[in-house]
Amino acid sequence: MKKLKVLLTVCLLIMAMVLSACSGDSGEEDTQGRRRRNNDDTEEVSATPTEEVTPTEEPTPTIEITPTEEPTATPTEEPTVTEEPTPTEDPEVNTGKYADEDIDYDTPEFIAVGIAEKSDEEWSDDTENFRKTIEVSFNPLLINEEDRVRYPNLAATLDNLRASDEEMVMSEMRNYRDMLTEFGETEDFLYFTYDSYNVLRSDSYVVSLENVNSSYAGGAHPYTAKSGVSFDTATGERLRISDVCNDCDSLGEMIVYRLTGKYDHIWTEDDAEFFENITAYIKEQIETDKIKFAISNEGVTFYFTPAELDGSSYADGNLSVSFSFYESILVDDGEPRLVGLFKKKYCTVPDKYMRTLSLGNEVEVRNLVTDNDGEFDTLNVHALEYDEWGDFQGIGIDINGESVFEDESIYGYEDDIYLYRNDINETTFVILHLLQDSEDDQMYVLAIGDDGIVVKIQDEYGLSPVGIKGNYGEEEWDYDYSYKTVFNPDGFNAITRTDLLGTSFVTGKYRLNDDGEFERVNKYMDYNSGFELTLKQDFKAGMIDPEHMFNEESAAPGEFDIEVELTAGEKIYPKKTDGDRLVFFTTDNGEWGMFMMDENFMYINGTAVWDLFDGLIFAD
Repeated sequence: MKKLKVLLTVCLLIMAMVLSACSGDSGEEDTQGRRRRNNDDTEEVSATPTEEVTPTEEPTPTIEITPTEEPTATPTEEPTVTEEPTPTEDPEVNTGKYADEDIDYDTPEFIAVGIAEKSDEEWSDDTENFRKTIEVSFNPLLINEEDRVRYPNLAATLDNLRASDEEMVMSEMRNYRDMLTEFGETEDFLYFTYDSYNVLRSDSYVVSLENVNSSYAGGAHPYTAKSGVSFDTATGERLRISDVCNDCDSLGEMIVYRLTGKYDHIWTEDDAEFFENITAYIKEQIETDKIKFAISNEGVTFYFTPAELDGSSYADGNLSVSFSFYESILVDDGEPRLVGLFKKKYCTVPDKYMRTLSLGNEVEVRNLVTDNDGEFDTLNVHALEYDEWGDFQGIGIDINGESVFEDESIYGYEDDIYLYRNDINETTFVILHLLQDSEDDQMYVLAIGDDGIVVKIQDEYGLSPVGIKGNYGEEEWDYDYSYKTVFNPDGFNAITRTDLLGTSFVTGKYRLNDDGEFERVNKYMDYNSGFELTLKQDFKAGMIDPEHMFNEESAAPGEFDIEVELTAGEKIYPKKTDGDRLVFFTTDNGEWGMFMMDENFMYINGTAVWDLFDGLIFAD
C-alpha cells in the first residue's frame, strides 16, 4: 500500500512537471500564431504580439485578405469570348505561306495616274544640213491632288522616280553633246534617248508600270529595253516577286516552259543546254528579286531584254510572258488543296478598268477571242504608215499576229490609246484619242468582238480626256499636264468645246457605256477659263443658292430664289452650264446667278448675246 502511494505521488509529480512545461510562459514573441485550448474547448489564435486575444474574441476578418480585397482582374479586364482572336486573326493561320488565301479583300479603288512628257533637243549648226542632232525625252508620272493626299508614300515614290528619270536623260544629253564635239555631225544618225511609260494598273493596291527605254549612242543600231515595275500603293515600296507569288520555287521552270513555247522559233527541242542555262539564270533572278515584272488587271508579265537569255539575240527583241490570275498550284500543308499562283490581294481587281497602250507596242490580253478561253492573246494597235513629218496615216489592229482591222481615215500626229475591259458584260474596247493636223481632238471607239473582229463604234469630235496637272517647281509656271491618264471608266473628266455663250471650253464627267458610247455623267459642266463679261444694258437674272443648285445628291432641283435686275456696266463671270440652255455665273460680290438662253441659238429673251455682253470670244 505504501509502495502504491509512493508510486502514485511520483506519477503526479511527473504529470505536474509536464503540464508546467506545456503551459509555462516562454515570452510574448512566442505567442504569435500559436493555438491554445480555452476552458470551453474552443481554439483561439493570437494575431499580433501586442494584442491579446480573449476567449470571447473571435478572429476578425479585417486582419485577413478577403475575396473582395484580393487583387483579382475585373470582368471587363478578363478576355471575353468575343475578344478572343477569330480564326482569321489567329497568328498561326495568317503567318503561313498561303495565309493570303484566307482573307477576303475589298475591290480596290481607282487612282488617277497620268503620263506627262519632258524633252530637250539640239539642232545642227550647218545651215545647208539643218537637222536635229540630239533628242531626249522622258515621262514624268503625275498623280492627282486628291490621291496625292490619300497615298503620300506613293506620291513620294513617283516624285523620286520622276527626278531619277530626269537626271538620267539629262546625263545622256550631256554625253551626246560631248560626242558631237569629239566626232562632229553626220547625216546618218541622231543621238537619242526616249524613256517612256505605260500605266498597266492603278488602284488602291497596286500601281504598275511598263517602262520602255530606247537609245542610240552610235554603232550599228539603236537599243530598246522593256521592263516592268510595280509599287505597293500604301507603302510606296517596289514590290518584289516574293511579295506577289505563292510559289517562287516552281516559278522559274514555269516561266521557261512558257517562254520556249511562245518563242519556239528561238529555241528548239534540241537546245537542252540553252534550257538548262535559261532555267538556272531565271531561278537566280527570282531568288535575288531581280526579275523584271509588272502586275496588270489580268495577270503578271515577266520581261527579258534583247539577248538577255542564253540562245536569244538582239534581232529577237524584247521577250515577255504573262500568267493569268486564274492559274493555280497544288499545295499540301496538311491537306492537299489548290491555291492561286499569285497572292489573292494582287488578284483582286475591278470588273471594269482601263489601261494605256502605245502605238506599235504588242501587249498580251486575256481572253480576246472565245476559242482561246482563259488564255492570253496578243494585241497590237499600230500605224499603217507614216508620212515625211512622222505623222501616222491610218490605224491597223492585229490579234495573235493576224490583221483584224484597218482604217486609213484615222490619222494624226499625237495619240493617246486606251484598252477598256468590262468583264461584267464581256466587252472590250480600244479608245483612240488623236490630235490631228487641224489641231482638232478626235475620239474613236473600236469594239473587239468575241471572234476577234474589230469594228468602229463611235467617232466623237472635239472630246478630249482631261489630264492631270502636277506642279513640281517653285515657280507658278513649273508644271506638267499629263497627256495620257488612266481613268475610272464609270466617270472620267473630259473637255469639250461649247458655243453656248461665245466660244469656250467646258469640262464634264463622262463614262463609256456598254455599247461603247460616251455619256455625260454629271448634270452641269465647268467653264475652264475664268473669262468675264461686261453688261452692255440692264439685264434680269435669277439669283440662286449654289449649295442647293449644284448638290447632285439632292433630290430637289435647284430653282430661282429671287429675280434681280443687273445694271449696265456690271461684270459677271460664267462658271457652269448644262450644255444646253442654262448658264450659271458669279458677280463681283460673290453671289450666284443664272439665266436661260433662247431656243434660238445665241439669243437671250430675244436679244443677241453680242448686244448684251462685252468680252465674248467667237471662233471660226
